[in-house]
Amino acid sequence: MDMAERPPPATVLPHERPRPQRNANTQPRPPLAPCLTPCLAPCPPPPPLPVSPRPPRVSPRRSARRQKRALQRRLLCAVIVVLSMAAVGVGIFLAVYYLYYKQTAACAFGNCGEPAINRSIMAVSCDGTRNTVASSCMRVWDSTHVLQVFVPGPHGPWGFVCSDGWSGALSRYSCSNMGYNSVEGAEAVDVATLGLNSSSTFLRADPAVNPDSTTATVAKLFQTWETCGTGKVITLQCLACGVGAPLDSSRVVGGRPAAGGRWPWQVSLHYDASLVCGGSIVAPSWVVTAAHCVVHNPLPGLWKAYAGLVEQPSMIAPYLVVDKVYFHSLYDAQSSDYDVALLRLQGPAHFSASVSPVCLPGAEFDSPPGKMCWITGWGRTDEHTNAVSPALQEARVPLLSMALCNSGSYYRGAITPRMVCAGYEQGGIDGCQGDSGGPLVCPGASRWLLTGVTSWGDGCGHARRPGVYSRVSTLLPWLHNVMQTERT
Repeated sequence: MDMAERPPPATVLPHERPRPQRNANTQPRPPLAPCLTPCLAPCPPPPPLPVSPRPPRVSPRRSARRQKRALQRRLLCAVIVVLSMAAVGVGIFLAVYYLYYKQTAACAFGNCGEPAINRSIMAVSCDGTRNTVASSCMRVWDSTHVLQVFVPGPHGPWGFVCSDGWSGALSRYSCSNMGYNSVEGAEAVDVATLGLNSSSTFLRADPAVNPDSTTATVAKLFQTWETCGTGKVITLQCLACGVGAPLDSSRVVGGRPAAGGRWPWQVSLHYDASLVCGGSIVAPSWVVTAAHCVVHNPLPGLWKAYAGLVEQPSMIAPYLVVDKVYFHSLYDAQSSDYDVALLRLQGPAHFSASVSPVCLPGAEFDSPPGKMCWITGWGRTDEHTNAVSPALQEARVPLLSMALCNSGSYYRGAITPRMVCAGYEQGGIDGCQGDSGGPLVCPGASRWLLTGVTSWGDGCGHARRPGVYSRVSTLLPWLHNVMQTERT
């Protein structure tokens, strides 16, 4: 009905309270204000009552969808957790595999050993005791390989051994003292031809001491003499070595591929199946390389030494098994001083036309500046590429004086007495990454001599930045100490 037809509202007296509504979904109605003018006009309608919100009704289908989505989220979280745990497990397995199981597996085939020793082996002194002096008791001197014995005296610590009463047993003892298992030959050389004078110290073997006795020591075997009765001293060659390319060969960056058999002492050293460095065979069971090649790769079981090759080997090519690794305790990574290391093979290498050792130089012997020598390796042929050479490269380089290499236009004082430089002022022919540890060989009177071990350089083939090599003649005491101590 319309407003005209509605009955007038009931009059509420001021003293009466309105009753609460019976609707359960509404709150009690507030009291109505009395109409001030009930006779003039009808009272206005009461304000609307507040109604509490009614909770929405959820259909069974929507509730099922929500439950399904919640289940999917829980499953997704479970899958993520499982995959994360699996990834962590795989990481732990790989770490354990490379640090333990792979080494253990290698040991199962006889290719194992302790990590590299970061110290010099304790030297055996001439009285048979041990001390910390890195000096061998016996050595060969200069390019003539004259035998010398360490006996401190008024004329110096090294004496020349007279040929009086010399024997094959003494030759074996002397070579053994320097770490060799063989003797190639001993000769008596006239003192006058060597330029020795009366101020030199001479020694003679004591005939009453048996050199094959286990109690024999250098101090017991050799006695100081004023002069040699025969006028001759002993030259000793312990190993057939240094037979390779012709000694008069007339050029690795700027090099050329090497023919097979030219450098039979060259070794390709791989760590964990990757080419790391080069090396040189110096004895049936010993390979010389650089300390920086092994200091971060200390596990012998992961080293492989490939010999007799000119092409990089396949994974199934035969290799020499490395048993122990040693690097010089005085090696300094900042200056690269004393950058030399030795790898001991598990068994002696079988020598042939393609595999044979290079000769170590005599003590205090260095080829003069300007001498043309050779470097070899599988390193990069361009410093701007990462690829190494698949074929062995050879290059011919001249030795440089220490004064020139330390000058301001070259290496500004960075060259120590344990280093030697070789290269050209204009650059162009040089070693590079991957050649480290390989040989710098110079021709001697009748054999190739290991003059240096490839160590470092500023770039590859840059002008006035020649290659720097560890000077082997100054590192001989350490090399002989390791070889001799490990032999015993």
